[in-house]
Amino acid sequence: MENCYFESVCSSKPCDKAGCIRYLEFNALIEKSKLPKRYVAYTELTAPQVDLEAYNELHGLQLIIDEFVLSGKQIYLWSRECGNGKTTWASKLLKAYFAKIWPGNQFKMRGYFVHVPTFLERLKDNISDKNDVNEIKASLRNADLVIWDDIAVKNISEFEIGVLLHLIDYRVSNLKANIYTSNLAKQKLEALLGPRLASRIYNASKVIQFHGTDRRGKNG
Repeated sequence: MENCYFESVCSSKPCDKAGCIRYLEFNALIEKSKLPKRYVAYTELTAPQVDLEAYNELHGLQLIIDEFVLSGKQIYLWSRECGNGKTTWASKLLKAYFAKIWPGNQFKMRGYFVHVPTFLERLKDNISDKNDVNEIKASLRNADLVIWDDIAVKNISEFEIGVLLHLIDYRVSNLKANIYTSNLAKQKLEALLGPRLASRIYNASKVIQFHGTDRRGKNG
């Protein structure tokens, strides 16, 4: 992290990152979560009129994200459009959780980001990259909160569906929180992933839909 997440509220000036336990604990949480660098920095999002209700709901969730995670709840954040803030918002919720739980964390892994298509590609390399895949699976089982980014963007095999079902069913059964991002409505999700997996993802989640258009490369 080049900039500190707490810079706007920190009274210590100048900033001493090397000696700041809050910075070090938060930074460790970020690194162990595998959150992509583009989503690490603080991002201010201005709600388009069509998504005002969804943004207000997500802002509210930020304030109680620790309760959300402790209760093992889920969000299915979806839109038919790409690039309108789904992954950015999921990442904001993950960082808000880290900001709540960093005191006394002792540098443990608590949240995890997985780009699902990339994970499924790694499964195909399981023979040569078995340790890496097993480490990812362990993180997906154990993290308090997992972001499943692009949960369904391509046709996947029965084997891949089985792996996702096993991991997600474990998390749901053990009250571990999940945030899914997707471009699919319920019917298409069921057609792609099958009714059992789709049910654990969609029916067990608070469904929030964005209606705005692609905003990548735009400010706000």
